[in-house]
Amino acid sequence: SSSSSSSSSMMMIDGSKGTELDMSAAFCTAVRTMAKSHMWREALSTMSLMVSRKMQMDRFTISRLMMTCNQHELGSIAMSLFESLEQWNIEKDTYLYTQGITACGKMKDWQRALSLFDEMVDVQLNRDQITYHAMLTAFEESGQWQLAIHMLDHMGPRPTTTTTTNQNAKTTTTTRR
Repeated sequence: SSSSSSSSSMMMIDGSKGTELDMSAAFCTAVRTMAKSHMWREALSTMSLMVSRKMQMDRFTISRLMMTCNQHELGSIAMSLFESLEQWNIEKDTYLYTQGITACGKMKDWQRALSLFDEMVDVQLNRDQITYHAMLTAFEESGQWQLAIHMLDHMGPRPTTTTTTNQNAKTTTTTRR
């Protein structure tokens, strides 16, 4: 079974000798692999072990785990991970904020999602199309379709993609309407 194989893999990692940084990297790789394989229970268990041992987490591990939690309707766990980023000295970026907004949507907490969406401006992060989609989905999942329509009405010009030919090469450019 996948659970027993992940347990034996973790015992192998756990029993090996290496520096603290090597061990953290090995555990992070294991967590990412489990999360990517939708073994979220095992990934969370391993992450919990890392936390109890005060091992360093990395941005890629947390982002993969947040995404997996969101995919499995575990918004509260994804949000807990987002709120713990400072504990691991991980700087919040557009992707992590978007995962946080998605988590809030899963919990039908559109107010918290909107707070994160607005916070991105305060910390000077760009909100991309995926971030807007996550915010609109949070409104939808919370039954706030009027707010979603209001946001769409006030978004302003949207980027469009056009293809132009320049001699023998095709280039894609973004223009504003």
